[in-house]
Formats: sequence, C-alpha cells, structure tokens
Amino acid sequence: MRASIGGKHMKAGPTKPERRRGESAARALLLVLALGSSAASAAGDGDWGFGAKLSYDRAEGTYGTQAKSHDASTTLLLSADSENYAFDPSLPYVAQTGPGRRIVLAGRRAVVIIEGGKTAMGMGDVTLGATRYLLTEEKHGVDLDMGLSYKFGTASESRGLGTGKDDVSLQASVARSLGAATFSVSAGYTFVGKPEGQDLRNSAFASFDASVRLARGLNAGATFGYGAASVSGAPSSRDVTYYINYRLSKNHKVEVYVLDGHSTQSPDRGAGATFSVDF
Repeated sequence: MRASIGGKHMKAGPTKPERRRGESAARALLLVLALGSSAASAAGDGDWGFGAKLSYDRAEGTYGTQAKSHDASTTLLLSADSENYAFDPSLPYVAQTGPGRRIVLAGRRAVVIIEGGKTAMGMGDVTLGATRYLLTEEKHGVDLDMGLSYKFGTASESRGLGTGKDDVSLQASVARSLGAATFSVSAGYTFVGKPEGQDLRNSAFASFDASVRLARGLNAGATFGYGAASVSGAPSSRDVTYYINYRLSKNHKVEVYVLDGHSTQSPDRGAGATFSVDF
C-alpha cells in the first residue's frame, strides 16, 4: 500500500500495532541500559555476579474446550546480582497451536484466551525484573525479597502472541531453611494493560515452594502456584510443578521439571528443562 503526497509516491508508515511494538521495544532497550548503568554505578554495593539461563518449556491443555492446545517457548534470561540487588531481563521465542492462546502477564503464569484455531510463532514479550534483597537468613533468620517485574508488549497482538500492552507486577518472597529442607512463600499483584476486546483485569498471585537437598549439588522440590482470575468469568489458575536440579560445577547447573494443572485456566500438563551458567 502506498500513499501519495505532492504527486510523489511514498511507502506507507508502520501500522499502529507495529508502532506500539516498536515503542515497547525501545522502552525495553532503554530500561536494560538504565539497569546496566545502575548496576555499574552501584559498584560500592559489593561484587556483582553475572549469569545466563536458557530454558525450554512445553505445555498442553484443553482449557475447558473440546480441542487440545499446545505451546512451547525457548527463553534466554540474563542476570546481574549483588549482595543487595538483582536485575534480570528475559526474551522468549514462542510457538502455539490450537484455540488456546496463553498470554504472558508480568510476574505470573500466562492466562488463556480462546480464539480460532491456528498456528502462531514468533518473539514473545520482553520482561525485565528487579529484586531488592532486604533480609538474609544468615543475619536475620529468614530471606526476605521485594521484586518488580515489567512486561513490555513487544509480542505481536495480531498473531496471538501477546496483548500488545505493558504490564507491571509487585511481589514479596520470604524463605527459610530447616536442615536439608528449604521453604518459601511468594505473593504479588499484577497491574495489566487493557487491550481492546479483551476483558483483562488486575489480579493477585501466590506460590509455595518446598525443596530438599538430596546430595551435594542435587536438590528436588515442588511448587504450588495460584493465580486469581485475570479474565472476567474465568477460573483461577492452580498448578503444581515438580523439579529436580543438579549443579554440574561451580558455575553450571541444570534443572528439569514437570507441571500438573488443576484448573481449566492451567495447562493439563507441561515439562521443561533449564541450563544455567554463572560468569
């Protein structure tokens, strides 16, 4: 399509969704640079560690319909952390088939929106996280963290890969070790962008995790996750993730996990693997 100005043909500019995605991508890049600058200027906070995590996740479910939906995601997460702070931008590539569209929300599991059956794949939403470590178990008997997660609406809304809107969530976590076992509880609240035609609403989420050290470098655990309904008329999400992780060396770790859904808003089942490296 071309637009004519003064008798000269010019290429039409980007559409509104493309502009919105470009603006979100630009904000994501600026925030990554700002976080990097903050980390560099906080050198007095102590030594900073850096890492990368590559994960692959698959899930399937009917989500209350007669047809089964499948989705897979490959995510690269980068991290920078010190004694008091942590920053972690992540970038996923997603592929989905079936009527169920799992839309990522900041800080919590995806919600499911039922649409016409089709295949969609492409880059997902860029998410940036920031954590403040408030208390440590060594000094105060418990670990206490406060976190913020910002999801940029960079994924294509027209292709069913995202809402096209930015979200933000606030979260607090507390953890304590008892011998070889560690327990943690997290709770948070997500403020969602409001895309037209989708009745998304702000909602709370929470999780409880219990893990045990089986041997040196080897741990196993389970996480129960809950998310209040983010779409009017939809049920809450409830699922349990069982995992085992092993530290291959001081700087390398692998984890495998399976998910069991207990709500039509959750996948029926899922599985994944993660490889982490610290620099």
